[in-house]
Amino acid sequence: MFRWYLITYNLHALQLVTSKMTVLGVEFFSPTKMEVKKRRDCNAVRVTETPLFPGYRFVRLNPDGVHTSAISDIPGVKEFVRFGAEFSTVSNGLIEALKQSLLLLSDKKITSLECR
Repeated sequence: MFRWYLITYNLHALQLVTSKMTVLGVEFFSPTKMEVKKRRDCNAVRVTETPLFPGYRFVRLNPDGVHTSAISDIPGVKEFVRFGAEFSTVSNGLIEALKQSLLLLSDKKITSLECR
């Protein structure tokens, strides 16, 4: 059964963690905020993309297919977020809410979001 988990990783190892997860065929989600600012010196814009949760990444796994130890063994991955001895899971609803809220944040009229 596929479930979303949360892992922590070293920020300097982002590219390595991303490439290894892609090779393993693991789905992941790292919400980012994109800012577009007009440049003063010319008629162009500057786009900056910053992670909402630096050092954290949501990972969708089926432990019967790709075991959690395969993710933990990737250089740069620190650990799975856990409560007590068990890995913490994240609901599909929360991931979908994050994805939808990022779409809404592109609308400048919306200044805050509330999730319950």
